[in-house]
Amino acid sequence: MANPAQLAINNLIRTVLGWLQILAVPIICAWFCNAYLVSTGVEEPMFPTICVAFMALVISMTFATVFACTLDTLFVCACRDKADYNGEYMPNGLRSAFGFD
Repeated sequence: MANPAQLAINNLIRTVLGWLQILAVPIICAWFCNAYLVSTGVEEPMFPTICVAFMALVISMTFATVFACTLDTLFVCACRDKADYNGEYMPNGLRSAFGFD
């Protein structure tokens, strides 16, 4: 709770990117699947398209969960390095962003 502004930004970014990923990937995969099936002359392309969209949704949600865990881990590590080691293990760009110049 020592960095509430950074925590709020992390939550906002995680939410926006998570929703973008969860919505965009299944829609794009379903569209490509439907376009391919229609171009090959399949009579009923909707069932395979829905199956592809569902599978893409499950995979996207899994990747969004991994992304959220990674973002939280990096945030905790950066805050811990800042508090306990004065940014000793931070890269130069992150060190200057935290004001350790």
